[in-house]
Amino acid sequence: MRLIKNTAQKNRFKMNVGILFATVVGLTACAGGTSTGSSGVAKPSSKATVKSATIPKTASAGNAFKISFHWEAGMKKCFSRVSPPVQLMNVPLGTTTLKVVMEDADSSYAHGGGTVNYSGGSVIPSGALKSWEGPCPPSPHTYTFKVKAIGGETARARFSQKYPK
Repeated sequence: MRLIKNTAQKNRFKMNVGILFATVVGLTACAGGTSTGSSGVAKPSSKATVKSATIPKTASAGNAFKISFHWEAGMKKCFSRVSPPVQLMNVPLGTTTLKVVMEDADSSYAHGGGTVNYSGGSVIPSGALKSWEGPCPPSPHTYTFKVKAIGGETARARFSQKYPK
C-alpha cells in the first residue's frame, strides 16, 4: 500500500475518488441500475450488474512524467558534444531542476549528461547538456536518456532508442 505524502497527492486522490464515484453512479443510472421508490430515494435495481472495473494504480497514471528524444542530423559525428533536444511531457509542478543522464545499454561507456535549470517549457534544447558526449558505436546500440525532475514532486522518466537507427 502506497502512502500519500503531500497535499498535492491528497488532492489528486480525492479528485480521483470523486470521479470514480461519479462514474459508478452514472453507469449504474445509465444501465437502469436504480429505481425511485415512493420515498423518492434511489434504490438498487436487480437489472444492474457490474462485471469488472478498471481502477488506475496511481492517481496520476495518465499524467505521468514522460520524455522522448530523437537524433538530429548533427548527431552523426562520433562523440558529438552537442546533446539532442529532449522532449518533456507532464513535468511535475514546482520542478526547478532537471538532472539528465544518457546510458548505453550495450556497453559500459559513460556518456554523461548534465543538470539544467527548469522554469517551464516542453523541451531541453539541443546542446543544453554540457557534460555530455554523444554515441559512436561500432554497430547499433540502445541508448537510454533518464531525467529526474527535482524541486517539486520528485519524478523520473526514461526513453530508449537505437543509434544509428
